[in-house]
Amino acid sequence: MESMKLGVLLLHGFTSSFDTVRGLLPHLEEAGLPYRMPSLRGHNQESPVALRGVTYRDWIADGQGALADLLGEVDEAIVVGLSMGGLVALTLAAEQPDRIAGVVSVAAAIRLCDPLAPLSPYIGWLFPRFPSPKPPKDENYHSTNYPWFPGSAGSELFKFGQLVEARLGRVHAPILVLGSERDTVVKPDAARIIYERVRSVDKRVQMFTGTGHEMMQGSEKDAVFAAIMDFIGQRRAATSLSTEPSASPPTR
Repeated sequence: MESMKLGVLLLHGFTSSFDTVRGLLPHLEEAGLPYRMPSLRGHNQESPVALRGVTYRDWIADGQGALADLLGEVDEAIVVGLSMGGLVALTLAAEQPDRIAGVVSVAAAIRLCDPLAPLSPYIGWLFPRFPSPKPPKDENYHSTNYPWFPGSAGSELFKFGQLVEARLGRVHAPILVLGSERDTVVKPDAARIIYERVRSVDKRVQMFTGTGHEMMQGSEKDAVFAAIMDFIGQRRAATSLSTEPSASPPTR
């Protein structure tokens, strides 16, 4: 019997460019894993103005479309999501458990550090723009993310995080939860909350101490990539074993 083919869906975060996650691609290519890296609505455009009028439902729909496209090529997918992409990844795992072989949540944005975040549904529509978080000064990379975002889009991110947190109990897929103690965008406790509330039997959490929110660009990116690829490798092996025919019982 042929083993099941596995692919990877890679999802960027809020205001993010592809640069925030594309560092994983050489590892996926070396492993011979098909992948999709979609642009979530309003991103990777010339201006953050593209985020105006976008809702969290649009981001989910874009993730669903890319997953459907990937599943036309593979049997099951592992979804890797950074920040807002982590919210989409957790949503897909809750909605399509039969086709998700695993989830990697990287600094998923269920709880934001900004003290004004809970007020965003009320004040987000009043302000045309908010500044995007800047990388820590000791991180040696150039950010190509949007420099600002519309207040209405920030409100959608906050609502999305609340929705996903309330539905964590619907996630049963094997999961790797990555977080950073130095994250100034998403509260570090968010990783532990995800780990504790998902219903996955196979679950693990790993916290980093030397990097900021952009964990796949920061100073510990190699260790982050190694953790992700180790999880993918284990899921790939488990998927392969689950499709092998059972040994015939001995004859008397």
